[in-house]
Amino acid sequence: MRLLKYIVFLLFLFQFVSFADKKTDAENRIKAAFIYNFTRFIVWPQKKTSEKKFVIGVLGTSSIKKSISKLLKNKYVGDNEIKIKRFVNMRDVNGCQILFISDEFINPIQKSSANFIPWMQKSNVLIICNSFSKKDNLKQIGMVEFVILNDRVRFFIDKKSLDKAGLNMSSKLLRLAQNYK
Repeated sequence: MRLLKYIVFLLFLFQFVSFADKKTDAENRIKAAFIYNFTRFIVWPQKKTSEKKFVIGVLGTSSIKKSISKLLKNKYVGDNEIKIKRFVNMRDVNGCQILFISDEFINPIQKSSANFIPWMQKSNVLIICNSFSKKDNLKQIGMVEFVILNDRVRFFIDKKSLDKAGLNMSSKLLRLAQNYK
C-alpha cells in the first residue's frame, strides 16, 4: 500500500513537471516567433561582407535555442540565411546580428557592462534578454526584454539603446511593445 501511494505521488509529480516543461516550451516558441518578427521590423546598418548569413546568437544554456532553431530552420532575412549559434562565454560572442542573453549571464554582464554592452552596440547587435524582478535590466543589458504579463509573453524596448547601436526599429513594432523609453 505504501508503495502504491509512493507511485501515485511520483506520477502526480511527473505530470506537474511535464506541465511546467510544456509551458516553458510554449513560451520559448512564442519568444522565437517574436525574434523572427524582429528581423522583419528592424533595419541593421549595411555592412560590406561576402557572407550571406544572418546570425542569431544565444549566450548560455537557454532552452530557447532549440525553439529558435526549429522555427527558423531554412528561414531568411532578406537574402541572408538565418544561422543559430550558441556562445558559452562572453569572450566568444561575435559575428551575430541578434544576441539572446540567457538568464545565467545577466549578473556577469551587469558587472562587466562597462565593456560588454558598448562593444555590442558598436557591433550593431540587437541584445535581447528575459525580464527579472529588477526593473533596471532593460537599461543595463537588453534593448528588448521579454516579460510575462497576464500569462502572455510581451516585450519592452529601450529605444535609446537601439539608436546607439544604429538599429532602426519600425514604428509598428514600437507600438506593439508594452512600454518603451
